[in-house]
Amino acid sequence: MKVWVTRPARDAAAYAAGLEALGQTPILQPLFAPDYAGSIGSLYANFDLVIFTSRNGVRGLAARGLAAQFAATPCLTVGAGTADEARAAGFADVRSGPGEAHDLLALVDAIAGEARFAILYARGADVAVDLESPLQDRGHYVESRVVYKMIETGAPDAALSDQIAGRGLGAVALFSPRASERYVAQITARGLTAGAAVYVHDCLSERVAAPLRQLGGLDIAVAAAPNLEEMLALRRRSAAK
Repeated sequence: MKVWVTRPARDAAAYAAGLEALGQTPILQPLFAPDYAGSIGSLYANFDLVIFTSRNGVRGLAARGLAAQFAATPCLTVGAGTADEARAAGFADVRSGPGEAHDLLALVDAIAGEARFAILYARGADVAVDLESPLQDRGHYVESRVVYKMIETGAPDAALSDQIAGRGLGAVALFSPRASERYVAQITARGLTAGAAVYVHDCLSERVAAPLRQLGGLDIAVAAAPNLEEMLALRRRSAAK
């Protein structure tokens, strides 16, 4: 079975390896690629907490040589993968939320208690969940810095488009709401919706699935939890049918 993996290649490696272990063939064609260029301005020196909602947030800070400056500051992340990236960048005190950005609010509440923190939020140019406003509503000082942006690629290329049209694809794996929106736009613009209706759309969460449901007529599977293991579990169950 061929599976279109829409995640940027650096983040797709573990998932692709898991597919190969299941005897399935990953087709690595990301819908977006990260760009870490651009100034983020001056930063407050004494943060109580650093927040990352993606691995690219960590990489964007590290690309500017700033990870070492805040390595001793407690760090909160969304998901185990982002936590691993933060540790690899040198952060010593890393705590991970379950896998959705809004889950970090409860984690901040538990750590801060009645205190008011100075928080560095290193994020992408486009975010699916607003963390800055609810953190400020709680009385925290938040410096939100865009440390990367995601650039649209040309995927799917001609060869993959032919496989979709020819019903040669078994599944597509989607990991973010924005990727799903881009996917829907691409297959619609290229007249591939009929071909897309015959394979499974594996989604990291219901938020990721939402743009697909709006299109209608697609076979959608949603991971039981927003993590790599549950995304691969979807593939195992599909292969067992």
